[in-house]
Amino acid sequence: MISMGPDMRRIVSEVVTEHAPRYVRALKDLVALGREGETAIQAHVRDRLCALGAQVDLIAYDPRQLSIPYEFVAPDLVAPGPRASVVGIFRGAGAGRSLLLFAHPDLEPTDGPGGGQPPPFRAVPDGGRIFGRGVADDLAGLSAMCCALETVRAAAADLPGTVVLASAPSKGHARGIVPVLDRLPPLDGGLYLHPAESGEGLAQLKTATPGTLRFLVHISGRPPDTLEPDHTPFAAESVNPIDLATTIASAVRRLADQTGLAGVSAALTYLAAGSRERLHRVPVVAEVGMTVAFPPAVRLAAVRAAVEGAIRDQRLTHPWLAHHPPTLRWLSGTAGAAVDEADDIVHLTVTETAGVTGRAPTRYARHASSDIRHPILHRGIPTVGLGPRAGSLGQAGGIGEWVDLGEYLQTITITAAVILRWCGTSAVAAR
Repeated sequence: MISMGPDMRRIVSEVVTEHAPRYVRALKDLVALGREGETAIQAHVRDRLCALGAQVDLIAYDPRQLSIPYEFVAPDLVAPGPRASVVGIFRGAGAGRSLLLFAHPDLEPTDGPGGGQPPPFRAVPDGGRIFGRGVADDLAGLSAMCCALETVRAAAADLPGTVVLASAPSKGHARGIVPVLDRLPPLDGGLYLHPAESGEGLAQLKTATPGTLRFLVHISGRPPDTLEPDHTPFAAESVNPIDLATTIASAVRRLADQTGLAGVSAALTYLAAGSRERLHRVPVVAEVGMTVAFPPAVRLAAVRAAVEGAIRDQRLTHPWLAHHPPTLRWLSGTAGAAVDEADDIVHLTVTETAGVTGRAPTRYARHASSDIRHPILHRGIPTVGLGPRAGSLGQAGGIGEWVDLGEYLQTITITAAVILRWCGTSAVAAR
């Protein structure tokens, strides 16, 4: 086994440089497999982990049957059908610390590449970037995870600590890392290989994620009592559900003013009422959709109760709502999560990132519902998110998705260095 001294990072960097063409090809292969779908990608990851010598397991599960105490989702919003997570375990040879690495294989749906864009499932290099559907979200993370383990295997004969790699579906509320965590013994740390949605790449690490609540409110109104086709002269005699919807939304946006809800933010993101072809008519119903984000220190239950209270207060103050109460439908909710900034895994990841890139990364804590929440909340595993600079992530609705080639290779180097240092150190001595 190589020394864990100052030369370790140099050795890892040399291995990555030597194998860089193959590591780039590995990413291109994953992009091409996107055409065949998630099952093909998972089979490829399984074969690759087997080739590296892992104990590989396929964990089949039904996302609608998951029971997660710190969040909820309406069943009809969960993508139907069985899913599977691929897990590779490299058992340690001694008393080193254990580490979880995970990324997701599933992609956002696409209707095509768009005008002037490269074919979606062909990785195209251009100006130091690789373009392709899913390359940033999250095939680069998935490839970097496997390549980092390959780098470790090339640089060291063995490791004292155990390394677990998981390719776990995430989109459409798949939450595939949860059944993986349920199968694993306690682990000492985790890395989520996913680019920061800020677009800053390795300049930022994710150490916290806000919680979220999403919901719809259905509101009934009353048009004016007239046979006139144009309601405008009689508008004052109506109860306009659009006005009620915006009043309710304003009340929810004021949640941050309440004691214990500092840092809460809310956005009106959907409003449906009336018709563009009938602008002269007062609508009968309106539906408003909102999303609320809140810091990890604020409890999900407290925010949910505050939303219900804000809507209830409007019922008490508005005579129409008192007799025609709005209908609230909860869609989803996730708790926020954060890793202690003083934790060893944060310090080590910051140190290795700075050593490889030449600059100390800042913390990015504004991506709501990041998957770093699951190891932290489900099993108490301190977890950091990192990944290369990327753009037009599928989840953000962009086309021409890309990842920076240099930072992709640096992500492999950083991840391999973290594995070697973390799993090469005694868990007892580190605490």
